[in-house]
Amino acid sequence: MNDDLTVKELKVVNSLIELKRASLAAESLGISSSAISYILKKIRLKTGDKLFNLTRKGFIPEPHAYVLQERYHNLSALGGGFDKMVVTTYSPLELLLSWYFSSLPEGVNNIITYFQTMDLSEDGRLTRLRRREVDIDIGGMLPEGASIHRSHFLHSKFCVMTRKDHSTIKNKFTKCDWENNSHLLWQRNSGTTNNYIQGYEPANMLLKQRNIVCESANLLTLVQLCSASDHIMIMPEIFIKPLASIFPLKSFDLPNGLEMEFNCYIHYHPSLQGKIQRLGMKDISKRLQNL
Repeated sequence: MNDDLTVKELKVVNSLIELKRASLAAESLGISSSAISYILKKIRLKTGDKLFNLTRKGFIPEPHAYVLQERYHNLSALGGGFDKMVVTTYSPLELLLSWYFSSLPEGVNNIITYFQTMDLSEDGRLTRLRRREVDIDIGGMLPEGASIHRSHFLHSKFCVMTRKDHSTIKNKFTKCDWENNSHLLWQRNSGTTNNYIQGYEPANMLLKQRNIVCESANLLTLVQLCSASDHIMIMPEIFIKPLASIFPLKSFDLPNGLEMEFNCYIHYHPSLQGKIQRLGMKDISKRLQNL
């Protein structure tokens, strides 16, 4: 009988469906692989159903396994009637998403979002997604696979950002302004820059000869510093309008010879498709794109 199954047993089924490997499921649950096998045997004795086929690609669920997974999801949502979603992304986007979610009427999607700092490396981001430490990752493109769905989220050109009352840069921006001012650099990981910035060529003389005085992976930290100093920086244009409503900022086109574009993608496990729809992520993407 399905009613005899414990939450722990249902959680094992859910983890095997999502991770496909007993070793990965065991690691995510903090138990051994032999414990996974033991629990599966107990579930089969209780239900009389075979839940998985073991193949070279891992555990392939039978239809009844999905029924148990849905039951687990329903039970997990009973804590106050809310689901929890862990999200990692860039700091300006975290701010914009927070505004959007907090503006929704109470109970519209019954999902509480928890923002965590995004790992700097591509491997670290992938690991956290696969282990389900993170539900949604919005950032530079990661490899797509059986356990990770990927779709395009945002596109923007880059521009130059300065404080509104910059001491020398007034109504237009020139190459001399680029050369004569110190720069702030948004740098997450030099090996993955091309995953979120297209057209970034470190050998380009305009980039190579910058006088960089501060480098950070936290874009909001740099924005605040830029707004309070005469330092300048390059920034995805899509973030400028909402940030300029908080900080005294203005923006200009990049100097001739620089053409860079910003792209980011949303990554999540295929089983979370329903929650992604409830969060209205496609609607958020369209709203941000039309700012």
